Amino acid sequence: MKVDLNVDIAEGFPYDEALLDFATSANICLGVHAGNRELTLRTIERCKRKGVRIGLHPGFNDRATMGRGRVDEDQLESFAENLISQCQAFLDDGHGFAYVKPHGELYRWLTADYPGQEFPCHPALRPFLDWACCEIKLPMMLLPCPLADHIPTIREGFADRAYGPDGRLVPRSEPGAVHSSQEMIVKQALALVGKVDSICLHGDGEHCVEHAAATVKAMREHHIEVRA
Repeated sequence: MKVDLNVDIAEGFPYDEALLDFATSANICLGVHAGNRELTLRTIERCKRKGVRIGLHPGFNDRATMGRGRVDEDQLESFAENLISQCQAFLDDGHGFAYVKPHGELYRWLTADYPGQEFPCHPALRPFLDWACCEIKLPMMLLPCPLADHIPTIREGFADRAYGPDGRLVPRSEPGAVHSSQEMIVKQALALVGKVDSICLHGDGEHCVEHAAATVKAMREHHIEVRA
């Protein structure tokens, strides 16, 4: 049995280099919701040196909340305008990205329910989705959701986020939305094996490297191969 371990990096936190000793995929911030172009390029090179698969990690241009602030429907079109261009800025350099993983509030919009719609995606995000899936032909890394049944996806689960009874992530604004217990993170990661293709650990927590190390150790002890 195997599973991929992905991390969000190049967002300006000091843990990236150490996380790459454990991650097998890296979701690389493109300098819009956090970080900057130079950091993105340095991170890409680090991943190449360590043999870590890389994915585009676009987010809304809302640096005050690191792309996680709530975007209302009437704001969505303006926030979606630069999603393609922020990705294209790095695709043009031929870095060999393997997938797209949306960030924060963009992720929430793409994994939402759209009852009654034949194609479950908000119209404001359809150009970005069509570009990713049809033009550059990269899979989208997403939680199981209505959209995932319509496009190529890498099924994702989260080791360090709480799930609600409906199987959705508990909003970060609610207590207990982000796990701090290493024991809980490892237990949840092991429970996800076989249900998803890739397990996410965020790279912005003080103990994220210890959590990644403990997760990989537990996987090996359970004879689970960690690879992309």
